[in-house]
Amino acid sequence: MTLAFAFLVTFIVGPALFRLLVQRPVSHPYRIVLWSLFVTFSGAAIVSWRVLATHPDESAYMGLATLLALWLAWIVVLALCLLAIRPRAIPYGLDRAAFAIGTMATTLPWFGLYTAEMVLG
Repeated sequence: MTLAFAFLVTFIVGPALFRLLVQRPVSHPYRIVLWSLFVTFSGAAIVSWRVLATHPDESAYMGLATLLALWLAWIVVLALCLLAIRPRAIPYGLDRAAFAIGTMATTLPWFGLYTAEMVLG
C-alpha cells in the first residue's frame, strides 16, 4: 500500500509540479524565486537529516521529510535547467523533448525507492 501511494504521488504530483514551475515566462526575478526554493528545500533536507541523526526515535517522519525535501529540490533544479535552455534559439521539437525529459526525470527517485524495496525485502 505504501509503495503504491509513493508511486501515485511520484508519477502524478511530480510531473504536475514540474509543469507548474516551467509554465511561467522566464525572468530574472522568477529564477531568483526558484533558486530560493532550491536552497530552502535543500536546507530543510539537511536540517531534517541532522535531527534524524540526533533523535533516531523520530526516524519515520524525519526520514520522510528528508526524502520529500530532496525530491522537491530535485524538481526545482529540473525546472531551472529547462528554464535555462528555453531562451536559447533551439528548434521547437527539441524544446518539447527537453520538457518531456524533465517531466520523466521527476519520477527518477521512485525507481530508487522501488529498487531499495526489492533489495531489502
